Amino acid sequence: MRHMARCVVDEKVGAVDDKPSMDEVVRKGFQEIFGNGEYRLKWGVMRERISDEEKARMDADVNNPERVAMREEAACSLTNIGAEERSRRCKVGVVGGMATLALALLVRDAPLFERVIVLYPFVALSMGFAVSAATGL
Repeated sequence: MRHMARCVVDEKVGAVDDKPSMDEVVRKGFQEIFGNGEYRLKWGVMRERISDEEKARMDADVNNPERVAMREEAACSLTNIGAEERSRRCKVGVVGGMATLALALLVRDAPLFERVIVLYPFVALSMGFAVSAATGL
């Protein structure tokens, strides 16, 4: 049996002045992207609508000890991407890295500055997906 450390999350939200707190701004942004739990991200950039059946199943399992433990572990480790999505992002990172290597072979005779300009976006994107998969963020 796995032992999980519990962490305490500060639930104090709000600001002293009239400006919205960072929590409120982030919450609003996520609501615009995901609605009220109607969507999830797939492959890091695409939205997928969650079916009514799946929402009902998730709502029914909300107090399941395994789901509670998963939420606590995610809160303690500050991750917000599940294993399935992490696996997809890892695949994108690996395939992107291989495509970047192929592109590097195509532009190997170009001057250094041009190679950097051409390759940097692909390296950054591939690494971004790989790091996201590794960290769960």
